Amino acid sequence: MRESGEPLKPNHLRLAYYSLERQGKIFPQNSQRRNPFL
Repeated sequence: MRESGEPLKPNHLRLAYYSLERQGKIFPQNSQRRNPFL
């Protein structure tokens, strides 16, 4: 249900990932682990 032309990772999602990373709830995006949400 992605709008055409919409970025793969909208800014609000990137901010959410960053917030979760700071809380230690998910691995950093640059880790060897694949992000389960992608």
